[in-house]
Amino acid sequence: MDPCPGCGGTTIAVRLPLYDEHGRTLPGEALVCDGCGIARTRYTVDIRSLEREYANTYYSYSMEGYDPSRLRLKRAFHSYIPLTIRRTIARRWLTMLPPRRTGVVLDVGCGAGASLDIWKSLGWNTYGLEIDQGAIDACRTKGHAVYRAGSPEGQFSEAMFDWITMDNVLEHLDDPRATLRALRPLLKPDGVLTICVPNFGARDAALLAPYWAALDFPHHRFHFTTKGLRPLLEACGFAITDLAYQPRFVAKSLLVHAGRRESGPEFEGLARRVKRLHFRKLAALALAPKISEEDGFFITLDVRRTAAG
Repeated sequence: MDPCPGCGGTTIAVRLPLYDEHGRTLPGEALVCDGCGIARTRYTVDIRSLEREYANTYYSYSMEGYDPSRLRLKRAFHSYIPLTIRRTIARRWLTMLPPRRTGVVLDVGCGAGASLDIWKSLGWNTYGLEIDQGAIDACRTKGHAVYRAGSPEGQFSEAMFDWITMDNVLEHLDDPRATLRALRPLLKPDGVLTICVPNFGARDAALLAPYWAALDFPHHRFHFTTKGLRPLLEACGFAITDLAYQPRFVAKSLLVHAGRRESGPEFEGLARRVKRLHFRKLAALALAPKISEEDGFFITLDVRRTAAG
């Protein structure tokens, strides 16, 4: 295995086969780092043929994949609930919380602009980076300054942004470390970078791998753990200032497993354990002031620039 982007290790702890939602074997495997638990998807087919299907299959490239009522609720929540209260209670539900009332925001991997729409309605000056031209065009028609990732026109000035967001983006990248290092100088000295990724260190992943839904072949390249994210961010010149987890249900993972093994005592035992996990997550969401790592389907981190890096 190539060096792990987190701890730099090259020893493989586990090799996981990959399946789609119908239980069919996919042309690749996930290699789990023995040092920090980060996994990397390795493909056994030409990845370019898979990338050609990206825009046709990924939800964020079209606003049709978003529930308008949910977006209105988020906008109202951010508009009328005081910032201190939002940060105290909302991390159980929301992955992205603005660090201040207004400013200049860059959404990396902004898709068709659902989040940018919310930030713009709150008074933020909105920028974005995207790889899909259709999504870029959709964002621009709504007044967002969105550019194609890697293009000359998308080069921003140093210390330009108060807030940079990467909402379920880091796991898609071929080289997460290079991207984080490139973003660091764009952030103001007191600015915040917010990152959300699926939590490969959760009980879900341990229980349901290799059927865990967030392995999401072919979209996800890496599968992160908190243990692996810390050294990755430190190596890129960032320090974690806030860390939280958000629970999600695991029904999709169970359906993938069901497509592979639809009956028998092994599947029935797994179903019972998943049911208990559902109950545990519901209880955590309703009662716990903070969600634990083992119950969090997502990891959300706020990080700031360090002096060195």
